[in-house]
Amino acid sequence: MTYNNSNPDNIQALLQDKADLVSAGATAVLNYIDQGSDIVIIGGQMSEGASLYALPERADEFKELNEESLAGKKVGVTRLNTGDIAFRKMLKDRGVDVSKIEFVELDSQATVVEAVRKGEVDLGIAFLTFRQSAEDQGLVPVSYLDGDDEWPGFICCRMFTTRDKLEANRDAYVKALKANIKAYALIEQDEDKTLEIALKELETDEATIKSQVYEYGHIGFNPNPDVKNTSEFFQAMVDIGYSEGNVDIKDYIDATVFEDALDELLEEEPDNAVYQELKADDEATNHI
Repeated sequence: MTYNNSNPDNIQALLQDKADLVSAGATAVLNYIDQGSDIVIIGGQMSEGASLYALPERADEFKELNEESLAGKKVGVTRLNTGDIAFRKMLKDRGVDVSKIEFVELDSQATVVEAVRKGEVDLGIAFLTFRQSAEDQGLVPVSYLDGDDEWPGFICCRMFTTRDKLEANRDAYVKALKANIKAYALIEQDEDKTLEIALKELETDEATIKSQVYEYGHIGFNPNPDVKNTSEFFQAMVDIGYSEGNVDIKDYIDATVFEDALDELLEEEPDNAVYQELKADDEATNHI
């Protein structure tokens, strides 16, 4: 499996046979699929984890996110940011004419934060790894985008491979998802062990991991590929013009790999509460 700061680079590594399993932002991988890449999503990696920021002295302007408060405003975003999709879908559902809002595409999350701080844009969307940086620089969240009247649980990173690779070595992918599910269970059930392992693998400190994973909230790590919400996310991309809608995205999600991995783990630990919750979640989101 490969990780890189660039979603397109990760996906290209897979397509060029330099990687076998990749995690990348949903917007990027769904666009690749829509443009003809025979990629298959087999697992989830992250959900939510994006916030809408403003200067503190202007936060009251955006207590209500509607056409009245947003018309004529500039919103800083980075291309392919899942938070951008969630925000635009939320506005569409509220009947807001998004053509009255100027979405300013900037080259990095750091640039988005800086643009809000300098008043070059009115609002900016920052994802997980830049939330603390935004707040350290004085910005305040006016929406986490995942509230009950926003888009609860909107998906972010997905795990995927190519169809050929999956068909050639399916058992290996089941084993990989077993590992991912076990990691998720560890996060849910044993904070101390999670922090111990994370500190060995990540170049950061305990306070940062604890804050982002356990204390800040507004983020999920569910390993479920989630056909239901992934399909809804793709449709949102089509509705706002991010994608063309050339494919039936359900044909590019194989939940059975996740299900087989989960079933094996339930055989090993039938009383594991996290595995039981995932089984219920699977029934609700992958059998629609």
